[in-house]
Amino acid sequence: MPKVAADPLLRALGDVIRERRKELRLPQSEVGGVSRVWLQRIEAATASPSVQSLALIATALDTTGSALLAEAERRVQER
Repeated sequence: MPKVAADPLLRALGDVIRERRKELRLPQSEVGGVSRVWLQRIEAATASPSVQSLALIATALDTTGSALLAEAERRVQER
């Protein structure tokens, strides 16, 4: 079965989260509130975070969910 390409916004959000996490030098296992596997799936754009999960991730990354989404939307618009 062929793999379906992820939604552009979901892909961009995963990229933004991964880049911010790496900027802070946090391993996936240290992002509080969500499991490492779930975060891995979000970053790979194979899972869509709930509002609650996004808020927990954002807090761990010292930002807001709206800031993460805004950056993801900006990237999608630039493409």
